[in-house]
Amino acid sequence: LTFATGAVFSDVIATKAFDWEPGKLEREARFYATSEASLCHPALDQKFIGTTERLIAMHSDDASQSIMRWYRLGLASRIPEEQFSYFWFVVEIAAEKLKETGKVAPVCPICSEDLFCRTCGTVPQRRRFATEAIQDLISVVSPTGADQAELYKTLTKIRNTLQHGRRISSIAKKLPCTEEQAVNIIARIAWRAITLLADNDSDPDVLPRLLPLRGRVSL
Repeated sequence: LTFATGAVFSDVIATKAFDWEPGKLEREARFYATSEASLCHPALDQKFIGTTERLIAMHSDDASQSIMRWYRLGLASRIPEEQFSYFWFVVEIAAEKLKETGKVAPVCPICSEDLFCRTCGTVPQRRRFATEAIQDLISVVSPTGADQAELYKTLTKIRNTLQHGRRISSIAKKLPCTEEQAVNIIARIAWRAITLLADNDSDPDVLPRLLPLRGRVSL
């Protein structure tokens, strides 16, 4: 529901007070109305429910379920550092899930060209690092026209800052964006990363149309 609607849903705890004096058949009670006790979501109609059912069917594997949980927590939090960390978890898991197989050549840190071994006369190969998979994913889902290199550098700078126990505000002067903008950007990247993990073959709106066709072909 959180992914489909962009809204926050939580368990409701209504505050109640009862006169619990022993021996009474009728007791006085008071119910305290709070914003947390409201269950009204007038915009949550059948279209959103139908979309949510499709998303559940198309994201049924463990990785997708874990990603959905982190996305929900990120949207529900009101602390920027928590939000960024939760959304970053989404990007990390999605990048590992979507990481291309095979090996790549290490590159020169200065010119970014493949490194060549003069002794062996070959270009050595290695498995892709997790950081490279994250960079690839950010490049794929980043907004059109965005400076992908700067975007990746900025987001990883924030992530490393949080990993070392500091707050985003401690590097605010070194960032090309505000704290709020950084959280919004990583949230959008996380949302788009989730869409890439969807198993379209499990879409319940598509399966009913495919089954009859497959039946006719098999005959």
